[in-house]
Amino acid sequence: MSNHNTVENWDKKWIKMKEPMEKDCWVKIRMKTVASLIPKMTTVLDVACGTGYIEEFLHSQIDYTGMDFSEEGIRHVKGRKIFCDIRIIKMPERSYDTVLAMEIVEHVDDPGELIKRIAPWARNQVIITVPNDRMGPDKNVFHVAQYSKESIVKLIEDSYTFKKINVLAPGGNIICQCLK
Repeated sequence: MSNHNTVENWDKKWIKMKEPMEKDCWVKIRMKTVASLIPKMTTVLDVACGTGYIEEFLHSQIDYTGMDFSEEGIRHVKGRKIFCDIRIIKMPERSYDTVLAMEIVEHVDDPGELIKRIAPWARNQVIITVPNDRMGPDKNVFHVAQYSKESIVKLIEDSYTFKKINVLAPGGNIICQCLK
């Protein structure tokens, strides 16, 4: 199976996706749940942020930065923007209070390497979300893997040492709050 996660494909996807995503109740539930895990007056780096849709759900006192390699996606971000490929960017350790990796782990060929790369950027927590494989077969050509609660926790534990991993499963998603 080939990986469809190219800049060109994501630019096309974000052109089509912005409006339907805003109408998806499961996306809103995921965004509200993730936002509730982030304290006020903190800094957030949203890795592979796409359009930065989470911004609409974050408290106004949160300093948000979106990071993505899709020019079409990141142009919608209202906060700070880092236009880059996360596989090659250099980022100082402990640069942000919270690092978000929402709906990206299932898109990459080496998800453990992704977690190892981004976890040091966080001072307090990394929040990782993935679709729940219990929702049935995944027909999304952009996904290279599916995860259950058990398999995503194992991947996280095998990739980086966190003090605690809290797991929530609202709707069709799994949210892992990984505390440092």
